[in-house]
Amino acid sequence: MAAQEDVSDDDSQFFRLLAMHKTNLESARARKGEIPTDHEDRETQIEQYRIQYESIQREKKGGFEKTRLQSTIIGEPYLPSVASIRDLSKIIIRKLMLETHHRGRYMLLRVAAPPVRMSAVITVVEDEVGGAATFSLYQQEPESVRPAEDILKEGSVFLLKEPYFKVTGGGGYGIRVDHPTDVAFLSDDDPRVPDEWRLESENIKKTADEWKLEGNALMGAGKHREAIEM
Repeated sequence: MAAQEDVSDDDSQFFRLLAMHKTNLESARARKGEIPTDHEDRETQIEQYRIQYESIQREKKGGFEKTRLQSTIIGEPYLPSVASIRDLSKIIIRKLMLETHHRGRYMLLRVAAPPVRMSAVITVVEDEVGGAATFSLYQQEPESVRPAEDILKEGSVFLLKEPYFKVTGGGGYGIRVDHPTDVAFLSDDDPRVPDEWRLESENIKKTADEWKLEGNALMGAGKHREAIEM
């Protein structure tokens, strides 16, 4: 996850944090092109993430989030992917190279944990073979406009074009997306979604009129994006 440090007690902590980020960034750049072999397993990553997620949620409920500084490293600017999925070949998490844009490749991923909003919308994603990594999606609407849970819904499946893989602020590994158009969410009945990832739902039994009524209700509630999905 992105760094989130308590700097309310001592201004010097702020400068130590910046120095730490500088050191981490230089170390990460030195590892460009490396395929790491020390990935944490899926269950461990999700468990560690959920502990942080629950801690952040408790702080928000207690009104303590204002005492913390959120930070992120802004990388080199790059253009969004304009390639067609048909022209890309699939890659899995354990084949990704650090600090690299994987041109000519795409990933099929599922959101494996509830998202949290920091400087990006962050969660953990998994691939079809059990790999997992932190996932950070930038350039999103603010929480007041669209909650993080509506952007990266737990259990949703998507395609990611030409992914960028990096060392995270916490020393782990993560996928970072600066261009939302590089992500394409898939419906549950899309043939590219693996059977084991399909959600068991009553939705398939709904009639067109039922979908329409739900959509109208959401429009009336001002939830326009959800209404479009209906």
